[in-house]
Amino acid sequence: MVRSVLFVCLGNVNRSPTAEYIFRAKLNLPKAPGGSQGPLYVASAATGGHTEGDPAMREMIAAARKRGIDLTPHRARQRSSLTPPTENTQQGQFALAKLLRVLGGLSWAGADFETFDLIVAMDRSNLRNLSSMCPPQQKHKLKLLIRDYAPQCGTEEVPDPYYEGGHLGVFDLIEKGIEGLIEKEGISA
Repeated sequence: MVRSVLFVCLGNVNRSPTAEYIFRAKLNLPKAPGGSQGPLYVASAATGGHTEGDPAMREMIAAARKRGIDLTPHRARQRSSLTPPTENTQQGQFALAKLLRVLGGLSWAGADFETFDLIVAMDRSNLRNLSSMCPPQQKHKLKLLIRDYAPQCGTEEVPDPYYEGGHLGVFDLIEKGIEGLIEKEGISA
């Protein structure tokens, strides 16, 4: 059963936060990260650190707003610097991951692979980056959003609007992927 999902893209300012906030909206989870989320935990992060602390891009905020989603609370985080929530039904799992990092020398990256049930990349480059760091026994958790959950869209990847524009189309593509993920994985709040 899927109880935790991490969405990942290059900068965590367009695609992965959009996926996180659409996922939250579809399952009626709290709109902003950080508080108690009940039995389900969702987060987003970057594979790169060049945007750490930045808000979502204003073009993505505008596109999301047109679809009824507010991305303004979001701040970019690098995947390896995620802080697990303090209030969560999986608190023991997150505490164990933190303890393993301290005692066993695991990096945040290793703990992320242990902590999250699914780690969903937006494109093949993100997936390759994740796969290169992922312990072999955790590789089954790595997914590509469109290829694995919305193959009917005719593409495998979510294009990066940072370089290519088309923020509203990217939002709609991500939404189809999230709907497929929720259905295929049988996720409910």
